[in-house]
Amino acid sequence: MYKNKITFFILFAILLCILCGCHKKEAMHYTVDYGNSSVYTKAEMDEAIEVVEDTARHMKCSLLNLRYTSDKCNSRNMLKGLNKGIKGKPYIKRIELIGDLKTSKDVHATLVPNYVYKNWMWVLACKDNSGWEIINYGPSLQ
Repeated sequence: MYKNKITFFILFAILLCILCGCHKKEAMHYTVDYGNSSVYTKAEMDEAIEVVEDTARHMKCSLLNLRYTSDKCNSRNMLKGLNKGIKGKPYIKRIELIGDLKTSKDVHATLVPNYVYKNWMWVLACKDNSGWEIINYGPSLQ
């Protein structure tokens, strides 16, 4: 009797996970160029990249490649401009990533379906190490 209850609960848990989406999100396969940074560690860049991945997935797009632009994006002047007019805690970090983005057939109406956008820019910032947030994105003029 005891074994039957355990087996039942294990099977129930597996079924619940399958039905509720208790699974890993589909991995994106793309290249990343971390460049040379004296400001950010690979782990900090990976945290920003994860936010970009989630946003691209939400947009029904896939990343083809991504690269760190440079440490210049985190200069005092850039942060000062970013924080101008903002109430509350100021942003303390700013990072720019650029890469190619491929849209799916059912992408949002503001994007072209089944199209590769070259040099798509992602600008992220964070306050008090609270995590990266995208503050701007779109086609780059580079």
